[in-house]
Amino acid sequence: MNTISRSTRLSMSLSSWMVRWCSPGEVRSICSCTRFRSLDADRYPKGLAEQAPLYGNEIKDNLADVPEPFNEAMPRFLTEFCFGDFYTRGGLALGERELLVLCALATIGDTSAQLGPRGRACIQVGNSEAAVVAALVHCSPYIGFPRADAATRAVKNL
Repeated sequence: MNTISRSTRLSMSLSSWMVRWCSPGEVRSICSCTRFRSLDADRYPKGLAEQAPLYGNEIKDNLADVPEPFNEAMPRFLTEFCFGDFYTRGGLALGERELLVLCALATIGDTSAQLGPRGRACIQVGNSEAAVVAALVHCSPYIGFPRADAATRAVKNL
């Protein structure tokens, strides 16, 4: 009988994948390689440096009425994970990154509360309003016309 739980096997599988994905000099522990994310101590300040110019305190303010301790934890998780781990990576310009996130949110659907701020950020980092709308229209055959239309309506009055 196998005594290793399914979650342990998954964790071991992810660990071996991470070890293969990181270069040998970067492997100190699971998830500590800099190609995967910022070092834990740097995640929040690095994420906040990316997030604050675009969104200020908007994310934290929008989650202020969530019960404790989640009203503090959720904004921190978003800052550390989305901005600290992903926005600090190379490969994409900030304008491209914002446009991709906007299109991903449109794909998910029912994200109208996030589409407006993301659309504003797209324009703030250099995308034109026409480019933002063109990207959402381009998504329509892949995500469905209702979702593309809803996303376009959410960002049309920027």
